[in-house]
Amino acid sequence: MPVVAWIDPAFLLISDELYHYATLAGAIAGALHDMSAIPSDWRDTVEAANPEPDMHALSLGLAKAAQQRQQKMQAVTAAVDQLLNH
Repeated sequence: MPVVAWIDPAFLLISDELYHYATLAGAIAGALHDMSAIPSDWRDTVEAANPEPDMHALSLGLAKAAQQRQQKMQAVTAAVDQLLNH
């Protein structure tokens, strides 16, 4: 026999918002304090449930891209400084 359940749309909105808040909190914690800020059992659970993409490899690639962009911007800033001071 099928089970029919009614879900209050307000609950879905709240649960969706909580998901986004949790995602942002995890991202900020990880950015400020690296992976050690997030308990390893939590990370293991997420990685086991989501084997693709490889989040560790993805995060390392993103960090490398951010570092390269920062280095390029520092070079541009140095070149502009040199032009302005000479």
